[in-house]
Amino acid sequence: MATLSETASWTAGIYQLETTDPVLGGPDGIDNLQAKQLANRTLWLKEQVETLGSGKQPMDATLSALSGITTAADQIIYTTGIDSFAVNPLTAFIRTLLDDADQGTARNTLGAAPLASPVFSGTPTAPTAAPGTNTQQLATTAFVRNAISARLQRFTSSGSFTVPPGITTVYISGCAGGGGGGFSSPTTSNVSGGGGGGGAGQSIIRVPFAVTPGQVISVTIGAGGGSGSNGGDTTVGALVTLSGGSGGGGGTAGSPGSAAGGLGGSGYPRGADGSDGNTTAGTGNGGQGASSPFGGGGGGSRSSFGPPVLAGIGVGQAGVFGSGGGGAGGVTANSTQSGGLGGTGAPGLVIFEW
Repeated sequence: MATLSETASWTAGIYQLETTDPVLGGPDGIDNLQAKQLANRTLWLKEQVETLGSGKQPMDATLSALSGITTAADQIIYTTGIDSFAVNPLTAFIRTLLDDADQGTARNTLGAAPLASPVFSGTPTAPTAAPGTNTQQLATTAFVRNAISARLQRFTSSGSFTVPPGITTVYISGCAGGGGGGFSSPTTSNVSGGGGGGGAGQSIIRVPFAVTPGQVISVTIGAGGGSGSNGGDTTVGALVTLSGGSGGGGGTAGSPGSAAGGLGGSGYPRGADGSDGNTTAGTGNGGQGASSPFGGGGGGSRSSFGPPVLAGIGVGQAGVFGSGGGGAGGVTANSTQSGGLGGTGAPGLVIFEW
């Protein structure tokens, strides 16, 4: 049995068999004409479909999702899930970064410091490491302060220090109490000299001492001396004793020219002498208290031309230790006056470091 020969062509119409048409088969027979025309149309349509699909992307969910995105200038498409997309602005600055070929170029675009040996400006910050951290991590000022505080103990009042485990050397800083400033003597129709400044208590700075772990060391803090009195000694167990500063001498009363100022108290260093009393301005002033490494001494009071005689200036401000008190001011007018008191010396201090 033979098959019809097909030609890819589109026949404009399909022949209608008539009642008068003879029955005639074969390739050109009238009975095969309709089938031949339809076969030719089918072959033509097949080739058209194949031509349309050639080089085309098959139907895809991702492409379908992308086709639903509305784009505009300066935007970039990004995924929000599987076959789900959105757009985000893409600024001119970001485009200058995207075309950078390497890290160095990108850092230059950003104006960032290099990773190797960066130079910072302003006040850069960093996380503060946990106490005891011993790595190449950056150490902030807070970490350093905490580390120092953890290896330092400060005594402003008497107590005891226990040497930490593993420590065989401690470094001690401290001072004894400062001497009090000298007084100004009372007068009876006379003048008086100024009191001498108190001497500073003996001091040491980071002196090493051998100790044993667990050793308990008693600490006695010397008190500051009152007017004209010596400061107390500061003792650190059997390791060291620091001597207190001496009190300033009192200014004497007498006729002009014979009223002597008090001598400065001996110490480390000694206090300044009070000036002699007279009837001229600038005489009879109290001596300056001696300063210590842990604070300045009290100022000597100026003389008074008549009542009242001025008390010396103490060194009671916070953070001052071991300094001498200032001497009291005298009087430079012939009158009856009660004496003024010298300023109080500063107390001692002890600091352990390890």
